[in-house]
Amino acid sequence: MNAPDNTPARAGLASIEHWVAGRLAPGQSGRRAEVFNPATGQVSGQVALASAAEVGAAVTAARAAFPA
Repeated sequence: MNAPDNTPARAGLASIEHWVAGRLAPGQSGRRAEVFNPATGQVSGQVALASAAEVGAAVTAARAAFPA
């Protein structure tokens, strides 16, 4: 498995972003990791990796959506 990198999404691969507060939220960290097809082992896409601030925003949105 390759380490996450700072390269932009590769052409031809699915780009998986974040879903926060009911809408698409492109990753802001600039870091991406490869997604592998478990049946073939081939790279099938890239996922945006979240920064600590992005995780915090997602948690805040989730708490607001599902109050205790």
